[in-house]
Amino acid sequence: MTTQSPLSSQQRVGIIPALKADRQSNTWHTVKFDPPFPQDTQVAVIPMTQTYNGHETPGLRLRHVTPEGFEIRFDEVVAGGRSADGAHLDEAVAWIAYPVSTQEDDTQGTPGTPGTPGVPTFPPESLDLTADTIYQLLWEHDENQFSVSPRNSSGDWENPEADILLDEQVKAAGKREIDLATHPLFHKVNEAKLFDKDRTYSSFIQLLDNYAIRAADPEMTDEEEVQEQQAFLAKIIKTKPMQLARTYINQNLGESLSEEEFRTKLQRIWFELYTNHYGGKSTEFASGFEHVFVGEGKFDIHSGSKKENFGKISGYHSWVKFYLDEKNQRVNYLGYKYDLKGEDGSQNPNVVTLQMINNVIDMQGNVIAKLFKPKGGFFVGPSPECEMAMATVAYYESVHGKITDKRRITINDATYNLVLYRSTNPNGSRGEFIRSFFPIFLAMDDGETPDNDEPVVEPIDEVTNNNGDVVIFATQPNPEGSDEGNEWVELKNTTSNPIDLSGWKLQDKLDRPEDISGTLQPQEVKRFTISRANYTTMQLGNSSGIIALINAAGQEVAMVSYGSASSGEVIRFVS
Repeated sequence: MTTQSPLSSQQRVGIIPALKADRQSNTWHTVKFDPPFPQDTQVAVIPMTQTYNGHETPGLRLRHVTPEGFEIRFDEVVAGGRSADGAHLDEAVAWIAYPVSTQEDDTQGTPGTPGTPGVPTFPPESLDLTADTIYQLLWEHDENQFSVSPRNSSGDWENPEADILLDEQVKAAGKREIDLATHPLFHKVNEAKLFDKDRTYSSFIQLLDNYAIRAADPEMTDEEEVQEQQAFLAKIIKTKPMQLARTYINQNLGESLSEEEFRTKLQRIWFELYTNHYGGKSTEFASGFEHVFVGEGKFDIHSGSKKENFGKISGYHSWVKFYLDEKNQRVNYLGYKYDLKGEDGSQNPNVVTLQMINNVIDMQGNVIAKLFKPKGGFFVGPSPECEMAMATVAYYESVHGKITDKRRITINDATYNLVLYRSTNPNGSRGEFIRSFFPIFLAMDDGETPDNDEPVVEPIDEVTNNNGDVVIFATQPNPEGSDEGNEWVELKNTTSNPIDLSGWKLQDKLDRPEDISGTLQPQEVKRFTISRANYTTMQLGNSSGIIALINAAGQEVAMVSYGSASSGEVIRFVS
């Protein structure tokens, strides 16, 4: 509990009687100003310990300072050759908050240039805006960010007052038919803040129903939807994350974008419809915003069967969209799905990696398809403008050759790979539009992170769908000698009838195809060579991979995954 009172109409002061340091659990304490400062006020908070309950020095940390309050924690400071575990006896901490300026005072010219004398500019010239700091600064200056609390080891909320109470519960089973998570992922979200019309979320939410869930369906952008896009961009363009992004892009990457030019570019790379050419096939009516924040489904709308109609969904990297879908029973959380060495969960409430089913519901409320995502993920808490700012910075870093498909970053002691895919042109080169953007959480603090320089793909592992009429029997992904013409996959017909494979294909984890044909006789096992004809066709990785079998109707018949394969090793999927 925090004791506080207004020092004057312009200041707030308070005392936290017992602030606990526990760096290992990443615990933050939330303070709400009573009363809040005016909405557009920039606030400076000065904290100071008032007691002496331990000889180790407690280092105070602040984040998410807004007109409504702030978050605070302290760690032990390691010094003098002594080690410390980050824990510390409770200390009383006093704080005082002052208004500094309002956003209306900020110069609206090109970020990073001097403004009118006596009027503060944002970002200030003193800000250390480098490739090493940009993503941390985008996060720190996200004024619309939601605070997030997980459960602790006892099952209690670390911070019951947080805007989001995130309940990851249990590791997913790995199969779409097994749901081990008995409760929603989002236990609570501050809806007063989410639906506040003065914040950017309201404009963002209006955009989410502008897209067809099925990727194969044509898209049209009508005048009303264009107006909604423009209203959203107008609302986010002057936010601090977007100002920081434009400043960094101009100063560090050699662009010279005015605010209006930047807004026009955001409209193009995020919202303009384009055709993506990848893996020998074309996806029409694609857009960066749809894929990243809404998701694109693949399912058969003419299944003609009483059995459940399953499909897949790609993209869908928005915590806001997931919360709204979960609240309205359009998505089912199956559990978390991290790849962390020696750990089960992430201990980081600002990101989630999960397994899920997205229900496609018709106008009568009937579920017409269930879209299974074996592995997906998103940040939890940042505003839409912060996520778009991070993706746009990564986009320009890609355009200028600073990164390829991934960017290693650290935010608040958490290490991530940010994955940024640009669209693909007909000749295989990278295009002008954003295709996908999502985070892969790697470790907290100084934890060991994977040393992996291979191209990053959207992570899907432990995928099993291999019990149908045709199964993937075995593979040799790492043949002795050259890979070209020596990799192979074996298929087995498990039925008593011949199966025509005309129009069928195999795919790797990047959806690159290998066309196959012929007939599988009853119980026959047949080997198919992976040709590696060019870089757009199927290739089997040596360290890990996915093999999918697709029939002539474009439906997934089987899918398996494998780990590291030694030279000449044959991996069998069916005993």
